[in-house]
Amino acid sequence: PKDQFPSLAFVEDCIIRNCTAIRGGGASGVRCDRCRFYDNATPYIGIAANSCELYNCLFSGNTTKAYVTIYCMSIRNCTFLGDNGTTDAVYYNNNWTPSNLCNCAILCRPITKDTNVFIRCAFDRDRSGGLSDRYLGEGSFRLSADEFKIDAEGHPCAGSPLVDAAYGWLYEDMSPGDRDLDGSQRVYNAKLDIGAFEYDWRGDFAKRI
Repeated sequence: PKDQFPSLAFVEDCIIRNCTAIRGGGASGVRCDRCRFYDNATPYIGIAANSCELYNCLFSGNTTKAYVTIYCMSIRNCTFLGDNGTTDAVYYNNNWTPSNLCNCAILCRPITKDTNVFIRCAFDRDRSGGLSDRYLGEGSFRLSADEFKIDAEGHPCAGSPLVDAAYGWLYEDMSPGDRDLDGSQRVYNAKLDIGAFEYDWRGDFAKRI
């Protein structure tokens, strides 16, 4: 819950774009809910977020020497697209509490570090080859890029294995709210989707009737 993190400022419903810093080009030391990180850059590490907590966020087009995020203790229901220009999706410092990635769609390369905890995350099979199965964590799985069945911004489409596949209790435990990154309803059919977006089945269903 938010009241458990009184020292963190809250950044909600923002587009964080074209920011540059030595570390943490997009955000540093805050909790980000429903934020989009586009085209941020750093010559060092921690391109988009440094020492943050991240919920329902999207990462796309960020460029750096290494690591889209660094020292982020909790990352839940986020989507990392494959166009992030870096070697690794998430990095974590061994001196901190292990980074906890839950219900995330990770299409760029994940780091192989035993202090990262991946729970119910979906990985791009071709880009996660260096990540041994012992690092995957409970309920995580690999897909080909086509098997994700998402659009260009990461929204799951009909038949996507991300739909209704997340562990809802991991999301509710941190109280990120009842909206996805688009501001739409976060849960349909009492089940949560993996990643930052929730699939709204009603449009597709209406077309079929």
